[in-house]
Amino acid sequence: MAQALNAYAVLFGPEVVIFSGGFSHNFEHFQNKTLQNLKVLLRDRRDGLDFLPKICVSQMQDDAGLLGAARVALEFPNRF
Repeated sequence: MAQALNAYAVLFGPEVVIFSGGFSHNFEHFQNKTLQNLKVLLRDRRDGLDFLPKICVSQMQDDAGLLGAARVALEFPNRF
């Protein structure tokens, strides 16, 4: 997980990464190790820049994707 977040952080520089779905249910099981490893992976790249994103869990959990899809469909009805 830390390696995937490392690549994402370096490429896109997000301020926040939000987990939803199955990850949100099990976040406490991998949170500490992921953050520790991510800090190590980003250490060399962080000179003068802070690539370390805040990592949190969506309060919507499994419904996040469904609600996002519904919103897009309602905002852009002619595209679907």
